[in-house]
Amino acid sequence: MTAEPGYFLPESWSKHKTDAKTSHDSIEASKPLWDSFRKILSDECGLKVDLIHDQVLSTALKNLSKNLGQDPVFWLRSLETDPQLRTSFCEYFTVGETWFFRDWTPYACLKQFADLFQARSPGRPLRILSIPSSTGEEPWSMAMLFAWKGWTPNQVSIDAVDLNRTSLITLEKGSYRSYSRRETNPEANMILDRFTQRIPDGFEIDPTLRSYVRTHQGNILDPKLNPGGLGFHYDVIFSRNLFIYLDTQARPIALAHLHRLLDPEGILYLGHTEGGVIDPNSFVTWNPEFSFAFTPRKASAPPIPEPVPSYQPGPIRPYVPLPAPPIEALRPPVAKPLKKPVLPKEVPRPAQNPIEEAREAANAGKLDLASRLYADLLKAQPLSVELWRMAAMVEQAGGKHEDALRMFDRVLYLDPKDTQSLRMASLIRRQRGEIAKALQLERRLAVLDQGPIGEERK
Repeated sequence: MTAEPGYFLPESWSKHKTDAKTSHDSIEASKPLWDSFRKILSDECGLKVDLIHDQVLSTALKNLSKNLGQDPVFWLRSLETDPQLRTSFCEYFTVGETWFFRDWTPYACLKQFADLFQARSPGRPLRILSIPSSTGEEPWSMAMLFAWKGWTPNQVSIDAVDLNRTSLITLEKGSYRSYSRRETNPEANMILDRFTQRIPDGFEIDPTLRSYVRTHQGNILDPKLNPGGLGFHYDVIFSRNLFIYLDTQARPIALAHLHRLLDPEGILYLGHTEGGVIDPNSFVTWNPEFSFAFTPRKASAPPIPEPVPSYQPGPIRPYVPLPAPPIEALRPPVAKPLKKPVLPKEVPRPAQNPIEEAREAANAGKLDLASRLYADLLKAQPLSVELWRMAAMVEQAGGKHEDALRMFDRVLYLDPKDTQSLRMASLIRRQRGEIAKALQLERRLAVLDQGPIGEERK
């Protein structure tokens, strides 16, 4: 789902009250300039142009109309010259789809890394960056994990960075609806039970966790982004499912900024389908077991040059021709029959699990290969909800939204209570501007989310 917009205009701008008809007229007048507004979004936050749908753009421009008057050229000129206004404009297009302990595997990896870090650097606090932090479920999950392990705020610090101020306000309040808690891992739910408290509309974070997390508004494309301070490096950076929304020009810039902020011994987390954006000259996989975690590549030492032998010229010898061989020696020898070589027996390789092979291809960013592998698997298992869901997520990551929606529809036909597919399909519908269809999916999701907090849905 698209995050609820938090539109913060500079105080210097005067607000104009506008009726609906005038606002509609100003939006219609702005349509010839829409490509220019899209370019501002692409330049400012790196968003893929095909994700900026007309209806969402119209809503953002309507807000400009209400606050800046009716002149679309003036809106455009204001956005080009006012960085604060551009940031506020970009907030309409941020995506806030997340939940607590989303996919337990990265947190299992974090536990392993934290134990190694503590043994390697005793006495030094572990420094973590969550960017984008969205509405806070990810940084609060990490705070809970370390509090559960017995680490104090002096031993671990978490900087939560996001472009959207409204998302950061939600994080700071620490109050969430029940649908933010839908991870099925037993350990994750045990930790959530310990560090959350029930309230009428959902749950709230244990106040003792607040000293673990600091919030900052920031843009991943900002070359001055430095939430921890000058020279500060992070041991862990969580930047999951950001790069699937960035265009090809923004991705290397964002990756370079993360590389700058990461400690040489640290790890960078990306989403399971984002491994393809990694530059192998800058990063390597930290642990083969966790293919989504990367560490900076160490600078290789220059090769040792081979010793150059000293050359000492000897005396020049006179040329003496060799005698010609006898005629018999020039005759070719009689060929002996060749014996058939005995080849060693080939040891058959153990067959790889096809589902694991498809998952590894997706994790490595080889989306075309993953798509083909899932298609083959679905021919053999056409009723597998999990395979249809994973195939849909691969298509979504590759920008094939029509195919992804078709596959999510198949999942919901087989299992109408699959909340993850409902949520992902709703997100795609909203990005495409199909608000009515997105609302229909969200109403179904709301009915499923009525159960008690932490209840595992069948």
